[in-house]
Amino acid sequence: MHTETTKFRTASYILMAAALLVILYFRFLPLLLSIILTYIFINRTNGLILWMRHRLLPHNTFLHRSLNVRNINLVSATFTISLVLLAITLMALGVYRLIHSGHITVMLAAGHFEYAARKSGRD
Repeated sequence: MHTETTKFRTASYILMAAALLVILYFRFLPLLLSIILTYIFINRTNGLILWMRHRLLPHNTFLHRSLNVRNINLVSATFTISLVLLAITLMALGVYRLIHSGHITVMLAAGHFEYAARKSGRD
């Protein structure tokens, strides 16, 4: 005899198995992992911000009142998005500097000479 909670638990297991099969079939595993890591990072950031609010900020200030549990997710998500955009910007600047400093042409020329030497050595 099944109770309602066991029926719901069985249904949730079946739905999770179907979702996992869809994720594996359409090769969404990197997306799933990035979502899980983002969720964990935001939760850890929430705890850090709440701890800093409790330890560092004096009570009855505007910042102490505005950093409450209701809007702490917004602060954490904004912090996460800004970190990702900063990383993308720094990588783009690094690639731009690498391309315009002439190192790419030197590396491509060295690769071409090595490829030509290997090809002529095989013949």
